[in-house]
Order: sequence, then C-alpha cells, then structure tokens
Amino acid sequence: MAPESLKEKARFELNMLDTRSLANAFISCGVLYGVESVDGGEATSSDPDYEEDRNSRTKSVRALFDLKSGLYAATEKGVGSWETQKASSISSVQYDSLSDSIAIFDSGRIYSIQLLRKHAAI
Repeated sequence: MAPESLKEKARFELNMLDTRSLANAFISCGVLYGVESVDGGEATSSDPDYEEDRNSRTKSVRALFDLKSGLYAATEKGVGSWETQKASSISSVQYDSLSDSIAIFDSGRIYSIQLLRKHAAI
C-alpha cells in the first residue's frame, strides 16, 4: 500500500502456504512471518516425559514470504520458538522495530522473541 495515497501497490496470492497451522501472522521489513503451532507427542508411552510431551505444543515464528521479491521463504527454520501447554491460545502478537523483536501474549503469559534474521534468509 502506498503510504501517501493508501492505494494498493501489489497483490499476492499465497496458494503454496499451508495456513492450517498458523495461529497469527505479521509483516516486518517486507517479509511475511507466521506464528505456527505444532503438537508435542514425540515421546512414546514408555518414556518418563510422555504425559508432559503429549500435552505440550511448540509455537514458532518463521519467515514465509518476501513481499519485495515475491518469493516464498527458502528455509523451514524458525526465527524464534517457545513451549506452551496444548490448550493455550495466542491473543496478541506485537512487533517492535526498535528492538527487532516480537512480544506474544499467549494464555496470560508474555513471550519476547528476538528475531534472528540470519536464520530466515530468503
């Protein structure tokens, strides 16, 4: 969007993105980032951490699409992640351009994640 006129500058159809695991998304410095949620459960029932792993969920932030070049992110690596309970819900994601970090409000907890852009090469 052009800041002086608020007219549309470009439109993207992101058909290759699987949005089923996305909890939220934001744009920073011309890059679309997604906040994804993945169930735990890597442990087997004989593992001492089975119940804890089964009820956990890893949430991560990763680059998805470069709006300047029009290309999808070339990496699956996230730029930040945190562990939470399976039933948690993200109610807010705020990007801070001064510290190049995001603050995530997730089920009454605030997580601050420093974006590691060298891992999000596009």
